[in-house]
Amino acid sequence: MLDGYIADEHGDFDWSAPDRLRLSLHLLDERRFGNGVAYLRYRVSH
Repeated sequence: MLDGYIADEHGDFDWSAPDRLRLSLHLLDERRFGNGVAYLRYRVSH
């Protein structure tokens, strides 16, 4: 499990944002795979 991690656009894993940081996000793309994995791509909304 990757709890606390996010994958960047290059597939590398980075620490997620601090717990108290709140951002408005806009979903750009969503793909669901048969094995239960979901690919989600967001951008920060201004």
